[in-house]
Amino acid sequence: MSMATGSAVLLLEGEGGDRPQHRGSGYTISPTLILTAAFVVQRDAGRLFARLPGGGQVRPCTVVWKSSSGELPVAILRIDDPDLRPTDPQALVEFARFIGQGERDCTVIGFPESHWGDYEPETRRITGTIDPGEFPDSRRLLFRPSRPLERPNGIGGAAACAEGRVVGVITSYSLATHALTVVPVAQIMEDASFRDTLKRELGLVPEPVDLPPSETDVIDALIDVSRADPTNIQQVAASQFRLSSLYYENVLAQARRSFNAAVVAAVAGSAFFLAAVTFAMTTSQLAAPLVSLLGGGVVEVVAGLNFWLYSRTSHQLNSFHLRLERMQRFLVANSVSVGLSGDRREEALSELVRIIATVETAEPPSP
Repeated sequence: MSMATGSAVLLLEGEGGDRPQHRGSGYTISPTLILTAAFVVQRDAGRLFARLPGGGQVRPCTVVWKSSSGELPVAILRIDDPDLRPTDPQALVEFARFIGQGERDCTVIGFPESHWGDYEPETRRITGTIDPGEFPDSRRLLFRPSRPLERPNGIGGAAACAEGRVVGVITSYSLATHALTVVPVAQIMEDASFRDTLKRELGLVPEPVDLPPSETDVIDALIDVSRADPTNIQQVAASQFRLSSLYYENVLAQARRSFNAAVVAAVAGSAFFLAAVTFAMTTSQLAAPLVSLLGGGVVEVVAGLNFWLYSRTSHQLNSFHLRLERMQRFLVANSVSVGLSGDRREEALSELVRIIATVETAEPPSP
């Protein structure tokens, strides 16, 4: 028998024939181990059980590790089932940590407790975002759901996942901010006892992989803008120029894609037209030439649309060049003004500020 790894697990508490009580959620990191929050295993009133994914079978669990530190409220459970197969290293989930800043799409799958105390609630998939740069000095992350949770109780202990990897464990919910507190995997892996437990139970310690932001260059450029010294005009202009340059490169790549697609479509359309002419000259039937002619016409229309998109992106590039030229003139004027002295310098700088603040954005003529 084997159990699915990387699945949400409902954790229950009960004793003997008593009806199990909903304790929280967990996440299978191997066929035999469940990662959850420490508060799920803190009470000693009854034994813990896990409802396995799939057939809904309930199996008893044993706590094999619980952090003694209040800053790391995480625990590991082992499923007590002799029929479970030994751990296969290929079946282990992947841990991950965020690198850099910016919001990342994440998912939390848990079992929110129902109003009637049902110990078999339905699985709830919650989508949202985590910004690792929101609190750079904190050892916690905030998972912000796409919409406020109506029943957050029972979600505690669930895993927060990004790109199919575990990035942390849910430990609490804030009614004020409607955000779930996440203990990041990067912090959990720093605990020596946690690593020792994985080594003992699994025979290895999986190292977390890095998840960089999808647009590192843009985020770095925004950071440069925020850190620029407002009294240093050249530094501010350089950071703004880098951000504009990224926009230029994005539009340029779009223009190239549109042009290449237009050329390919135009060649394909021409081939259809040539085929139509060939069929008309070599056969007496009109069906084949007509079909080829219609196909070529459709393809040429697509080519025309792509050429039109290319012209629009070229228009955007012209707008960038106008803004770049204006920025260069302002920088040259600022350098000349700084080189002046006395009242003439102050007057020149004041006039330059007035011009920059009131200048209108000129757009190139539409194609």
